Amino acid sequence: MVTRTLIMIVALLLPLLGGCRDEGAPTKAPTTKSGDGVRPAPETTGQAPVLKLAVFADGRFKVNGEAATLPALKTALEVAKEARGEVWYYRQAGETEPPPIALELLTLVAGSGLPLRLSNRPDYSDVSAPVRPSSVR
Repeated sequence: MVTRTLIMIVALLLPLLGGCRDEGAPTKAPTTKSGDGVRPAPETTGQAPVLKLAVFADGRFKVNGEAATLPALKTALEVAKEARGEVWYYRQAGETEPPPIALELLTLVAGSGLPLRLSNRPDYSDVSAPVRPSSVR
């Protein structure tokens, strides 16, 4: 039930905070600014680089397998957007009440305009079809 509520919130936020994607922009490999502590994930889906965001029940979160901060996530989202990537989101204990940081993280992701895939598994083996800001009505 909580997961369904969180998905509904994301679906409502995406059209409000999302932007249009420039489909004509060339795809390039993601890079990060030095010192941000977050590297892009090596996995890709087709040509889109994947930014993996894992949120833990205690409020910690990781970006591409490394502990991260909100500023580091913002930087990683900017890099992923430039590379026309997408975000894979996993939350530990998805059937329980989310930690307070979860909504803030999803708001940042929705504001980036990147496609979002949700997963119930920490290995992202069950990611959903991407939700794109322009396709949510």
